[in-house]
Amino acid sequence: MSKPATRSRRSFSPVYLAILSGIILVILIINGLLEINRTQKGFLLLLEREAHLILESLQKNMEETSEALNLLDRSPEERLSQPSLSAFLNGLEEFVAEYLVESAYRVDQRDRRTPLITSELQAIAKESFVSAIEFYDVKGDLLKSWPSPPFPLRAPASAESTRALSSGWNIRGRVPSSLFG
Repeated sequence: MSKPATRSRRSFSPVYLAILSGIILVILIINGLLEINRTQKGFLLLLEREAHLILESLQKNMEETSEALNLLDRSPEERLSQPSLSAFLNGLEEFVAEYLVESAYRVDQRDRRTPLITSELQAIAKESFVSAIEFYDVKGDLLKSWPSPPFPLRAPASAESTRALSSGWNIRGRVPSSLFG
């Protein structure tokens, strides 16, 4: 007699599935931690490089400013012969001009929203460190200003010249004394 063929069936055990899942989970966690560490080191290196660049440029600017201020203390003949002083003063002029244009833009935006009155112009002039604020129409006629001019202002001829208020303005500025110590 022949033996019937017995076929053994292997079933997939949940224990093996749990072990395999655990191994994959551990590998993923370790990989994640290594990636976080690598990213953190790269970011810190980038921040360190940027900090060094900023410190170097700040140090260079301080040295140039110190040199220019020392040149200002010298006689006028020596000042004219130094090209670094003129470069410093040109940079300072550009900075002041940029500041005044930005201030004028902010005043213009505020005036477009609601027309500014004299007390508001005075407050803006004080907070912006400017000595006067003047508004002109497209023809160049003074519309309003602070401080008030010695002559009376003419009323705008039309609503068009009132809308053109932003087309001409002038802010006379002063540099804060704290800028130079």
